[in-house]
Amino acid sequence: MNALLAVASFGLWAILAAGVVWFFVAGRFRTVFLAAILAVAVPTTIFALVSVLDFPVKLFFRRWPKVFAVAGGILAVAAFVGIVYGSVWGPTRFRVREVEFFSDELPETFDGYRIVQLSDIHLGGWQDRKREVMERVVDIANAQDGDAIMVTGDLVHHVAEELNGVEDVLGGLDARYGVFSVMGNHDYAPYYPFDSREKRRVNVADLRRRERAMGWGLLDNEHIFVERQVQGSHRVQTVTDQVADYSDLDKALKGVDKGGFSVLLSHDPTIWRREVLGGSGVDLTLSGHTHGGQFALGPFSFARLFYREWRGMYIEDEQGLYVNVGIGQVYPFRFGAWPEITVITLRKKR
Repeated sequence: MNALLAVASFGLWAILAAGVVWFFVAGRFRTVFLAAILAVAVPTTIFALVSVLDFPVKLFFRRWPKVFAVAGGILAVAAFVGIVYGSVWGPTRFRVREVEFFSDELPETFDGYRIVQLSDIHLGGWQDRKREVMERVVDIANAQDGDAIMVTGDLVHHVAEELNGVEDVLGGLDARYGVFSVMGNHDYAPYYPFDSREKRRVNVADLRRRERAMGWGLLDNEHIFVERQVQGSHRVQTVTDQVADYSDLDKALKGVDKGGFSVLLSHDPTIWRREVLGGSGVDLTLSGHTHGGQFALGPFSFARLFYREWRGMYIEDEQGLYVNVGIGQVYPFRFGAWPEITVITLRKKR
């Protein structure tokens, strides 16, 4: 019986592999298809792998009560429920996460300054629900009463045309001192089969134009100074995505006083340990990119296998990094690493 289950599960995984290929090239029903396959293949595989452990144990205990079969069944049911929930409700289970960042360098006038961070929207992944979902995201973000909204890359999944029909909605993002954004690896469309480099370049230029037309302060290896009230300055610097090889931290920080308070927007969090920590003068880095693996059970996530910093706030030597797990997804599934709108309140350390 267990052998048959194992064969069946491997067969289902083969179908799933074909479905993954289909996911990237076709079909309005691909989400339902993949969710259905996962909901069958994963629980079946779990049950087969766990219950087969009864066999060697039974060699020593004739009256062994098939404990592993029962455990495998429980885990299989849990996996089925989790996959269905994560596929149907998980992608839109938006959570507002509030954190504080304390710094000696923060000007008194910026004590209490609220940054609303959005990341990894991946518009193309929302398909027919795009406008409805973006209206909800904008409403949630605007309700946080932010001093600034900062979007840390991967607005689109592949091409600028994904903004069609939602530019007016995203243009409605509103904060006292503006909306700022940077590009992410997907924004440079490296995974889309353009006919030529020129078409890719035109697509990226179009995305930049559209972001600026929405009223966003799109930053590209440059820094700006944001004033609050009469005194003090809040310095926001940015680099573009590290994966796509378009960043230049030295250029972004050129002319910045390292003794002042600064916030860096970088889509990929790996820049923090590689270039920011130490003498860069950057106090707080805001990133995304990891999606939190789109699956997390407490501190466990597959993202941990690839990223040392994969979710939440990290602090070393009073320099901070916040990794937002994002709004959108590559595959429409979320469990544990729920889609996130972050509110980071800056505090003067006393």
